[in-house]
Formats: sequence, structure tokens, C-alpha cells
Amino acid sequence: DSAYVGAAPAAVAWVIILAAGLLSGFLWMISKPGLVTGAILFGAGYGLIALGFLAHSRLWLPMFLPLALLGFLLVVRLLSPQRTKIATEKVG
Repeated sequence: DSAYVGAAPAAVAWVIILAAGLLSGFLWMISKPGLVTGAILFGAGYGLIALGFLAHSRLWLPMFLPLALLGFLLVVRLLSPQRTKIATEKVG
């Protein structure tokens, strides 16, 4: 019935975890300021999309899981030491 709010299917949580796993593989390629900006934009965008689904089709998307994963990835990236490229010389 459309009068009640329904939870999203369980597959949504797995898709969010998979997306966070894929993002973590490319996390080191993104600059720290770019990552903070992207996290703010993603958090705001996801919140607006979730509110849109709630208002339009009464579907409750998980809020804690994606924002907690986003915060965890952000903290790991910001607190990790900067990787440096090791200069190698060709011996010959």
C-alpha cells in the first residue's frame, strides 16, 4: 500500500557496499581537497535522492550505511600519509 513507507530491498545495501569497495580502489588517485569536495557533494546528493524517493514513492533508502562508509573512506584518506614516488635511475 502506498500509504506506508517501505524499506528498500536488501540488494540496495549490497550495491552500496560494492560501490564503496570500488571507490576505495581508486581513493589514492583523488586529491585530498577533491575528495572532501566530492564527499560533501555526494552526501548532499544522496540525501536529496533519498528524500525524493521517500516523498514520491514512499521508499526508504538506507541513510546510515552509505554516509558511514563515505565518512570512513574520507577519514582513512585524510589521515593516511601522502604517497611519494620513488625516483629510480636507469643503470646501464
